[in-house]
Amino acid sequence: MISLGTHLCTLIVKPVPGTTFKQGDAIKNGATIRLQHMKTRKWLHSHLHASPISGNLEVSCFGDDSNSDTGDHWKLTIEGSGKIWKQDQRVRLQHIDTSGYLHSHDKKYQRIAGGQQEVCGIREKRADNVWLAAEGVYLPVNESSNLFTCESLVTLKLNGEMILLDVPRTVYLPKLKTLHLGRVTYLNNDCFRLLISYCPALEDLVIERNGQDNMKTVAVISPSLQRLTLPIGHGFSPFVEEYVIVTPSLKYFKVEEYMLNYSYLVRHMPEVEEADINVQYYLFSIFDSITSVKRLSLCVSFNIISDEYMYHDGIFFNRLEHLKLCIRFDYWSKLLFRLLHDSPNLRVLNLCVSKYIRFKKYEPINWNSSEISVPSCLLESLETFEFAEYRGSREERDFVSFIIRHACHLKSSTITPCTGIETDSVSESSDEC
Repeated sequence: MISLGTHLCTLIVKPVPGTTFKQGDAIKNGATIRLQHMKTRKWLHSHLHASPISGNLEVSCFGDDSNSDTGDHWKLTIEGSGKIWKQDQRVRLQHIDTSGYLHSHDKKYQRIAGGQQEVCGIREKRADNVWLAAEGVYLPVNESSNLFTCESLVTLKLNGEMILLDVPRTVYLPKLKTLHLGRVTYLNNDCFRLLISYCPALEDLVIERNGQDNMKTVAVISPSLQRLTLPIGHGFSPFVEEYVIVTPSLKYFKVEEYMLNYSYLVRHMPEVEEADINVQYYLFSIFDSITSVKRLSLCVSFNIISDEYMYHDGIFFNRLEHLKLCIRFDYWSKLLFRLLHDSPNLRVLNLCVSKYIRFKKYEPINWNSSEISVPSCLLESLETFEFAEYRGSREERDFVSFIIRHACHLKSSTITPCTGIETDSVSESSDEC
C-alpha cells in the first residue's frame, strides 16, 4: 500500500490483468502495477484531460473491481540502484498511456475537497513527483502462509491503520490466547468475524478502530473469551450498523465511547467480574448484561434528566463491592443514589469530578427528609469512601453529608479538594450510627 497523506487516501498495489503476480509478491523495478483506493475500491486513473487547478494531466479514481483498463496502469521506477520495491524506498510512478509522472504540488482545492492538495500528472521528472511508501503491510490470503494456521501461535498483535488484514477461510489458530488489533484495516466485513470464530482458545481481545476500517458488523462471538476491550462510536465509520457481543465466559469488559447510533446485541455475561464503562447515551443497553460485576468503573457523559436515560427497574448489582464513578454530567447524584440502592453489598465507593466540566443544573433534594430511603449498603456494608477533585458545589456537599451521616460501618473517608478551587468544609462526624 502507499498513502497520499492519511488512511482516507490509502492505495493498495495490485497487478495488472493477465499477469501471474499475486498480492504479497515482491515488486521489481520497471513493473507495471495498478493502484486501488482502499475504501472505494476505485483505481488510480489518468488520461489526457486537464487537471482542474494546474492544467496538468488529470488524475482521479475510476472504475471498480470489475471495471479497469490501461488508464489504470502505472510503471514503477525505483530511485537509485534498487531492484525490488522496499519500504521507505523512493519511487516514481509513470502513467502508461500518457507518460505522465504522478505529481503533487502546494496548490489546494478551494471548493470541492477544500484544503486538499491536487494530485496530477506531468511529463517532466521533478523532485516533487517522487513518492515514498513509508509504511503499509498487506497480510494476504495465501494457502501456503502459516500466519493464520499456526498451531503454536499464542499472542498476535497488529497495530497501524496501514495494515490491510485479509483473513482466509482456512484460518485456524487453536492456541491463540491474546489478540490485539490496533486500528488495522480489514479487506472486507467478514475478515474480523472469521478471525475471531476460529480462535477456540482466545482469552484476551483488544480492539482499537479507525474511521475507515471497512467493518459494518462488529461481531465478537467467542465462548472462551475472558477479557474484551472494545470502542464503539465516537467518530467511527458511519457505515458501522451493528454490534454483536456474545461472550458467556467474559470476566473483564471495557467499553469506550458507548453510543446510541447503532444496533446492539449484547448477551448476558454471567461470569463478568470487572467492567470499565464509558457511556455517551443510555445505560440500559449494557447494564442488563453486567449484573454479576464485582468492580465497576463508570464514566457517563450525558445528563440524567429523566428516567428514560437511566437503566431499567429490576436490575440489581448484588455482587458489586467496588464502585468508581467519574462525575462529568449534571444530575450525577440521581444516578449514584440509584446505584447505591441497587448495590446492597457495596464496600468501596470512589468518586472523581472531571476537571474540565462546568456543572450547570441541580435540583436540590431534601436528603434529610424521612421520605428518602437510605440505601442498605450505607447501613450495612460500606467501609471506604473517597471523593477526589472535590469542588464543594451544593450537589457535592449535599451528597457527602448524606453519606457521612448514614454510613454506619465507614472505616475510611477521604475527600481531596480540587486544586485551585475554593471548597466549603464538610463535617465528617456522624450522630446517626
